Amino acid sequence: MGDRGDVWVKREDLTSTVYGGNKVRTLEAMFGRARAAGATRMWATGAYGSNHAVATVLHARAAGLDGGAILFPQPAGEPALANASALLAARPEVISIGSVIELPFVMARVRRRTGAYVMPPGGATPEGRSSRGQASPNSPPPRRFTTTKHTPRESRGWALPAKLGSRLTP
Repeated sequence: MGDRGDVWVKREDLTSTVYGGNKVRTLEAMFGRARAAGATRMWATGAYGSNHAVATVLHARAAGLDGGAILFPQPAGEPALANASALLAARPEVISIGSVIELPFVMARVRRRTGAYVMPPGGATPEGRSSRGQASPNSPPPRRFTTTKHTPRESRGWALPAKLGSRLTP
């Protein structure tokens, strides 16, 4: 690279030997919130083949929580079927709904259960959107983000956090 600076590569496939990927980043914060709220079961929401639901169920026990999943249908495909099999093999409590349209109503009902903590679909949180929160406090703010598998519209969302982050970092 010469004088162009350092290149940092984030290997989210190595975040865990149990089940890696970007969902683990979000779960760290969510498990902490759930435990602080006194929850005993963490509920993931998503389609039958949800990576997020699998990651939640497989990692919940290590965080001192039971796992659960509220699932809606999706087209069958090899990755979705593999994820559904992995999720069911962990034997979590599963609520199967007929359509994604039912999801907000079922989430509200499950939230009323004692000890329940229901995450938003896909675990979408500000902490999960950016890996900056997990960087060393001494790490310089990134000058540039390079993303893959995002549309130009999705990638635009990274520019503002990077710009603001560089202003907030001492």
